[in-house]
Amino acid sequence: DWRNHVKQIADLARSNLILPDTLKECAAKSWESIQALFDPPTKNDLNKELMDAITLAVNHLESINITTKKTRNVLEDLKNAKERFDKGYYTWSDWVRLSKLDPGKGERDIVEPVIAVADKILCHPQFQADVRQIIEGSFQCAIGALEGYETFKREHGLMDFIDQETRVLDLCRNNAAFKTSMGDRIQLVMVDEFQDTSPIQLALFLALNELAGHSVWVGDPKQAIYGFRGTDPQLMEEVVALLDASGILEYSWRSREKLLDFTNALFSQVFYAMGTDKVKLKIPPERAEVAKGGSLEAWYLTVKNNSEEAAAIANGVRTLIEENPDINPGDIAILCRTNARCRDIATALENLGVRASVGKGSLLDVKECQLAIAALRYMNNPLDTVALAELMLMQCSNDPGNWLTELMSDSAQTKQQWHASPIAKRLNEGRSQVPYWTPLEALEQAIDRIDLLLYIKSRPNPGLAITNLDALRGACREYIELCRAHRNAATIEGYIAYLYSMAPEQAEGTGEKTVNILTYHGAKGLEWPWVVLTGLEQEPRYDVFGVHIEAARQFDPTNPLADRKIRYWPWFFGSQKTYARLDERIDGLPYKSEIQAMSEREEQRLLYVGMTRAKDGLVLAIRKQGNKLKTAWLDVLKAADGKSIIKWDADADNKMLQVGDTRITIDVKEYNADDIDLPGLAADEEQYVPYWHPVSTDYPPARISPSSLSGNTGSVGFDILYDYNTRINIKGHPDMNALGSAIHAYLALDYSQMSEVERLETAQEILKSWKIENALEPKELLLAGQNLHDFINQHYPGSKVLKEWPIFLRNAQNQIMQGWVDVLLETADGYVIIDHKSYPGTDNEERVKEYAPQLMAYKEAVEKATGKPVIGLLLHLPVRGLILKIHC
Repeated sequence: DWRNHVKQIADLARSNLILPDTLKECAAKSWESIQALFDPPTKNDLNKELMDAITLAVNHLESINITTKKTRNVLEDLKNAKERFDKGYYTWSDWVRLSKLDPGKGERDIVEPVIAVADKILCHPQFQADVRQIIEGSFQCAIGALEGYETFKREHGLMDFIDQETRVLDLCRNNAAFKTSMGDRIQLVMVDEFQDTSPIQLALFLALNELAGHSVWVGDPKQAIYGFRGTDPQLMEEVVALLDASGILEYSWRSREKLLDFTNALFSQVFYAMGTDKVKLKIPPERAEVAKGGSLEAWYLTVKNNSEEAAAIANGVRTLIEENPDINPGDIAILCRTNARCRDIATALENLGVRASVGKGSLLDVKECQLAIAALRYMNNPLDTVALAELMLMQCSNDPGNWLTELMSDSAQTKQQWHASPIAKRLNEGRSQVPYWTPLEALEQAIDRIDLLLYIKSRPNPGLAITNLDALRGACREYIELCRAHRNAATIEGYIAYLYSMAPEQAEGTGEKTVNILTYHGAKGLEWPWVVLTGLEQEPRYDVFGVHIEAARQFDPTNPLADRKIRYWPWFFGSQKTYARLDERIDGLPYKSEIQAMSEREEQRLLYVGMTRAKDGLVLAIRKQGNKLKTAWLDVLKAADGKSIIKWDADADNKMLQVGDTRITIDVKEYNADDIDLPGLAADEEQYVPYWHPVSTDYPPARISPSSLSGNTGSVGFDILYDYNTRINIKGHPDMNALGSAIHAYLALDYSQMSEVERLETAQEILKSWKIENALEPKELLLAGQNLHDFINQHYPGSKVLKEWPIFLRNAQNQIMQGWVDVLLETADGYVIIDHKSYPGTDNEERVKEYAPQLMAYKEAVEKATGKPVIGLLLHLPVRGLILKIHC
């Protein structure tokens, strides 16, 4: 998909600080380099030549008696091609497919003209134009995407992680004040996991080193396995080669002696360029006794496909657990190349009664989540009889009987009985509260009302089932957050629709009874007593096509990102994975050798990570077909002479493994996909399941706003502190909420610093935005603001005026209250709170009672936050021109 290539170009450009002008140069050089593989464009009409050749071949073949299946298949291919060409639907992969036609020997001469013309594709001018267009278009699209992304972030005030890196790097290089400040503040820069550094991070570390004057970088080049995430091990190697001093951590505090002997013998030859002293590890004296021994095993899997291999590995793991009582399932890790293989092996283990850490699909596929969702659906909608049927199956799981027969014979009577069942009754009782519950609260109630936790306890692996319910709750929280971000209401129907559209993954199993299954990349930095390596038959893949970074010809340590370029070669033949003429030309390119070498080094490092995760035992799971072992991945472990280091023997009785010049004992076992007759595993540990009666307690809201407060505030009195002797003149019958918002908006301004003209223009804009410009003259707002200003100066001279001041309070009921004080006056004696209300009536006593709880909450929040007293609570009624002082 070209869109993936565009994203890869954009990502590499950002992580390598490649600017748009340089990307245009990369596009031109990418086209020039791939054009060199093509033939000079011809002036002949190749489309017509091919159509004529196809037509002649089809006519000729239809006129003769075809006796071979090969030729009949070729005739069908030619007819399909002719139809596509006639309709203008042909692709360049069609040309390659036609160049590979292989008819029977007797019809070869008939089809040969088609093959010959199709084989001229590399000189087709339109083909070359299309390749150039996709290259230049992808780079141009990446440039546009980067510019659009920058605009979006700038408009929304956002930045991402790479922005943080690039901006700090720019400060380190170009901002004198920053350089001086950081030079004074830091004396040492320490970097961990240096081998996983991205190019831009390397530039940043070097720049920080210039400022600090001293750095310590800790890393293991043998574990640089994140090239697919943008790291560049080659760049790291070039930097390390220039370091003044380096130290080696020579001890292994993890693996036992036999495993260390194996990895030392193997990888000291694989990483020969580093030097033996930087590869071989020793047992520290403190571990000399406990590190003795260790197990190295090879499991020969006599299988034909991936499914059988997963079953054979599961048999091996099950046998390992049964034959070694000291080994718990949680002591074992199985490493796979892909997440899909992790799921396959997890399924095979579960089939044998062995728990696995990997979720095997969607939450919607497991019984506990299906029942929770069914209960939620029925509690929300009594007409959802499908959900009710699922619940009835749970209720009669031990004696399913003839429920379907009963339903089909008398559906009305059967459904009536269902609605009257104990489970349905409990859900019906909760339905009246559903409008007041969030989807998460409703889900909890649904789970509780059908006693789902107790039901789970009666089923296998209750711990994982409970974890799956936690994942279901997590999906509900994600849905609620998504609704909040989009400013939509979160509903039960919306949550259920979200579940079915997103199909969240099942939870991962945990605990000592669970075998750990994960990818090689996910295993980095972790360790287990026993590790099983799988996927060793897969041949490492590399491809000159796609998006690749090209390093500078000469590395510059002062500017590590200088002259780095992006090369993009699209694969233009679709499903046709090879084309002999093109393959021959690519095989002779140094570029292919470089890509292959980089890929092999990455694969070697990944195997090193996998093999060094084990503490006590390491298992190499190898597919065996006939007398041949499938070790394509292990075969990339080559010595300086380019030959594979490990010499394998398919004989399971051979207990010695030749690793270069070293012979190491190995225990070889054979497994297949057949069921094995083993006793059941030890019973699961006791699972704690809380007993919780269904409840319908009304809980206070978690968050409240001050304006929503009401209740008994004790004895409340008031005085008219100030009377402006003037009212705001309101015309007509406007929306009083909008009018109040407009008055608040103006009074919140610092209008004392504005000119008369600016105040008037601002007031007009406010009234217009609230659509009440016909109900209120702008000068009325100006007058209200001036009256308030004069009042403050007269009664609280010299006070600090804080408008729209935020407050936060957690009250005695553990509720969170957030709001804004309209005006907070800070005086020498304490604070004064002024709250604006647009009430136009005359019943002052009722207004004071209504608003006193809000003002008292403000008072409590201010006093708790500042430690100073609030000496005045004032209710400002600008429409009536009054300020009331409240006494509590």
